[in-house]
Amino acid sequence: MKRPNKLHAIMALLLGLAVFGCSEQQRKATIPAATDLQSSGPTRIRAVQIIPSEPTSSSTLEADVGFSDTESARVSYQWLNDGVPIPGAITSSLDNQYVHKGDFISVQIQVSQPNGSKVTAISDSVSIKNSPPVVHWVAIAPRPATSNDDLRARLDSRDWDGDTMSLTYEWRVNGETIVGQEGPELASTNFSREDRVQVTVTPYDDTDFGTPVQAEIVIENSPPEIVSQPPGKAEEGLYRYAVRAVDVDGDPVQFSLHGESPEDMAINASTGVLTWDPESSEEESSYSFVVIAEDPEGGKTFQQISLTVLAR
Repeated sequence: MKRPNKLHAIMALLLGLAVFGCSEQQRKATIPAATDLQSSGPTRIRAVQIIPSEPTSSSTLEADVGFSDTESARVSYQWLNDGVPIPGAITSSLDNQYVHKGDFISVQIQVSQPNGSKVTAISDSVSIKNSPPVVHWVAIAPRPATSNDDLRARLDSRDWDGDTMSLTYEWRVNGETIVGQEGPELASTNFSREDRVQVTVTPYDDTDFGTPVQAEIVIENSPPEIVSQPPGKAEEGLYRYAVRAVDVDGDPVQFSLHGESPEDMAINASTGVLTWDPESSEEESSYSFVVIAEDPEGGKTFQQISLTVLAR
């Protein structure tokens, strides 16, 4: 009788182990993994703020939101002006077309959970400050400029708030400020050939100064200018014309003739004296030619002359 008792005991032990193993597998299958528990939790809004924190009317605003999880939630935005919803402003950014100086802007964030519940948070308001005026670009005209040209600053400017704007000008020649020249123009008497001329323009709107913007040019050679007029007729049978030219750069001037001038007409290259002894003719004859005054830098000026010799 002992051997059957021992066999029964062994079978009972194996059966107990089998039952215990099945219950352990069932218990493990009903407990979700740690990652499953975390992803199934509700989305929470940790913090909401607006960037930049001190915007102007030219700023684009951004909603900076901290979430615990957004994979299974839907996020919506609504921007507010002094607590009133701004129509159409329902994205994470707010364009500057919606804001003006003095506005108080906030943003409301709403998170919709898959189960239908909602979480809402509103940021602190930011005050829209004055936007300094802006000079987009500055240029000096004419370009190229010579020592014979008066200069003028040309520019494009804007004040985002629509405030009245004033402009200050500082002219410098070779780095030295021209005292008393505070307007948009600079007379040619203030510079010479090869001088470097700069103008700095600064905008102001009675609250803030904008960023100064500068333009610069180098003064180029100025061609000579013929300031005399040819005589209308010959005196005592001789045609004589003393051509007079002025070069504001102080360069020496050389004179020459071009075109259909009479064969025996001549001009002194240094003095500019033109002489011609017209011959008597039974036929009327006409001539059209050009007097050229040129400096060593290649600057030229022209004067057209037309002469008619009457028949005798």
